[in-house]
Amino acid sequence: MLIENLNDIEAAKVAIGLEKDGIAFYTEASLLARSPKVKEVFRRLAGEEKDHLEKIRRWQAELIESGPGDSFWEAPEVELYIRSLVNSGIFQDGVTETAASIHDDREALKLAVAAEKDSILFYQEASKRCRSPEGRNMFTRLIEEEKQHFRQLQEELEKRED
Repeated sequence: MLIENLNDIEAAKVAIGLEKDGIAFYTEASLLARSPKVKEVFRRLAGEEKDHLEKIRRWQAELIESGPGDSFWEAPEVELYIRSLVNSGIFQDGVTETAASIHDDREALKLAVAAEKDSILFYQEASKRCRSPEGRNMFTRLIEEEKQHFRQLQEELEKRED
């Protein structure tokens, strides 16, 4: 994901897209999962991604409020660009389509692990490039929380290895 030219507001928009995709995926995967344990893990992660989304939205609102006050950030071209960055990750075909193509819990867990890796990589770069100290701190916390998700998913996946 190319983020070197993103400003803080754009990074927040990408992060919001990643978290929305995570919520949608985990919600759908929880409905499709066969194992009660995997269902529970996906439900919990969907809830945690909702918490992340709210943190990012609050920070984005502060950025916009303290910014220049123009409507550039709502321009359709900017939205398309941001969406293309989000879609360059694991859910290139769309979250619903990706979830619908899952055949078993192992496959769902593998996709979830890959999605968490994408999020961690984005947040690491965003934290390095973020101009706002609050944003850097937020991205750093998100990195730790996404790493926790990664570890939990990896443990569940290892339990299901042949």
